[in-house]
Amino acid sequence: MALRRATHVAWRRVGDETVLIHLKTKKIYVLNPSGGFFWHRLDGGRGSRDILDSLALPEPLPGDANTKLDAFFEQLEIADLVESGKASDPAPPRTENGYPLPSFVAPELVWQEQLRNFGQSCAREPGEMPTCDAAPTF
Repeated sequence: MALRRATHVAWRRVGDETVLIHLKTKKIYVLNPSGGFFWHRLDGGRGSRDILDSLALPEPLPGDANTKLDAFFEQLEIADLVESGKASDPAPPRTENGYPLPSFVAPELVWQEQLRNFGQSCAREPGEMPTCDAAPTF
């Protein structure tokens, strides 16, 4: 099944890891380097077998590579981070970004955390929040 990155997910590569933010649930997810590699290939046009077949690695893939990649994609689907690619939907551009994969390592969703509201923001128009307009007291 062809999957693509969900439109309600923001992501950024940080070092070797990829950080995903689910904008609806406000959860943060971190993918290991291999997980980030495969995340960047989710374009709605290729399934796990197609993605694995397109790899040019110096060593052969392990026999369970397809199973591990499918399990990883299933984790992403359960977390509502990906959606099915439909033939009528335009696929987002492929973003290879020189993200290397020197050998196959099982992709993992290694960490997740719920974002919490740590207070109110005063980055609003004056008058919208009286507590933000008040002078600080010492």
